[in-house]
Amino acid sequence: MFNDTFNDDMINIVLRQAGADSIKTHLAHINIVTFQIAPDVKVTYVYEIKENGEIYVERTSPYPMLLGRMFDESALIDIVKDDVASFRNAYHSKNYDTYLQLVKSHIRFQLAAEDLFLKHNVDADDLDELHSAYERLHQQLEEVKSRSKKIEL
Repeated sequence: MFNDTFNDDMINIVLRQAGADSIKTHLAHINIVTFQIAPDVKVTYVYEIKENGEIYVERTSPYPMLLGRMFDESALIDIVKDDVASFRNAYHSKNYDTYLQLVKSHIRFQLAAEDLFLKHNVDADDLDELHSAYERLHQQLEEVKSRSKKIEL
């Protein structure tokens, strides 16, 4: 128990030094860490340290994304620091708001697809058509990536 609390405290100290504006620790070793990267933009993470040493980290805002599962506190710190640096950089892009709209559309699609699959008896041909459309979109994403300059942080 002491070791788990010590791990939480050490991680939180390093994240505070990395610029976290807010860190809240809840029972069961659930931590919420917020970085204010601009006056109107916060990037928030939730991480949990399990009794077996597993650490789960998720970005909850500006949109939710599971960032990973690890067993090493330094890996958690590196993932969060890299992610915050990426968002700081992305915020200065003229396309930041458009990107957020794209991601939110993707999330709406995921929710609609889940609703469709779990609550409707969908014909296999319709599912194949949706899958093909999604694959074409993924291919387009890869094409755009291949002709876009990579950002070095």
